[in-house]
Amino acid sequence: RIIHFGMSNKRALIRGLTKEVLDLQFANYSKDIVIGCIEESALHIYKLEMTEDSLTAALLLKIDNPIEGHTPYLDKISWCPFVPEENNVEDEFSVQLVTWIRGNKFECYAVKTIVETYSAGVHQVADIKEGIVRSYEEDRALITCATFSPDGTTLAIGTVDGYIRFYQIYFHEETPRCLHAWNPHQGSPISDFFFLDNHTQPIAGSSLWKYVVTLANNNTEIKISSCDGWKTL
Repeated sequence: RIIHFGMSNKRALIRGLTKEVLDLQFANYSKDIVIGCIEESALHIYKLEMTEDSLTAALLLKIDNPIEGHTPYLDKISWCPFVPEENNVEDEFSVQLVTWIRGNKFECYAVKTIVETYSAGVHQVADIKEGIVRSYEEDRALITCATFSPDGTTLAIGTVDGYIRFYQIYFHEETPRCLHAWNPHQGSPISDFFFLDNHTQPIAGSSLWKYVVTLANNNTEIKISSCDGWKTL
């Protein structure tokens, strides 16, 4: 259920889920309120529609993608926290990028591209060729977190073997390329990871994802590091 506190606690019910909800996240999108949620084998994207007296969650996209033998554990989704290059200019492609981590696999979906190419509604992943990037490396350790860079070009994933790997995400390439592997906590399992940009608009003379926050050992160890040389500060 979605509760809108600004509308006298009016509620909307998200329908269509048949199994346990594993994660739910709001997109960083100023134009519309968009929500993504996952169950074991499906990604659901809903758009919140509001009138003066009603609140409804309309299905924007559902992608069925079962993985044989996969048992959900730490499955999560993460939207791109896009920072626009100019005031009040929003890149609707980037703000609608969502990542789904599933064991040692991850999938990236460009929601805007998929809806424009294949229409809104329910789709099987085998029918989608545009707007999807998947990485199914069998020898990769269990993924614990995934974060897009604020410019929407790079995906960082943390794993239980202590590494954070940075992948270049190009939707015209079928498989993402690993740019860098970093071990900031001397092999301790990564719990979470954030690009540290303390602004929502570019500042003259500054660059995006200049610093990062890394968390390990169930968030009991926290480090702030510089992306320039990956030195812990």
